[in-house]
Amino acid sequence: MRLNWLLIVGLAIFGLIRHLLDALNMIDMSGGLSSALVTVAISAIWVSTVVRQQESNPFRTLFAVGVVHGLLVALLAVLTPIIPTGPEGFVPLFGVVGILAFNVVWGAIVGLIAQAIQIFRGQETST
Repeated sequence: MRLNWLLIVGLAIFGLIRHLLDALNMIDMSGGLSSALVTVAISAIWVSTVVRQQESNPFRTLFAVGVVHGLLVALLAVLTPIIPTGPEGFVPLFGVVGILAFNVVWGAIVGLIAQAIQIFRGQETST
């Protein structure tokens, strides 16, 4: 079973909308309600896209989306001032690890949700 890397990268890039909205001061990424709502909306779009595409393993697909998204966010954090950084503008190593860990867990959770939806709908999934 092969992963659909075009879909994975596309969804990961789409998830960057959170950071664009933060950079435009349209949401507060420090844990406010607007950030949570945007995160839920992105998650719903990720899940619905994977379920609609009838991916053979939605968990693996969305786990990979979380990994790629985390790598993109970490890269942005290191290269641009869009992502909040440390005192001298550098992202500490534990910050990068935290970014990656959060996004991997996010991808895994929405992947489990998508897998459960496909099973509930009677769609075939592989493990």
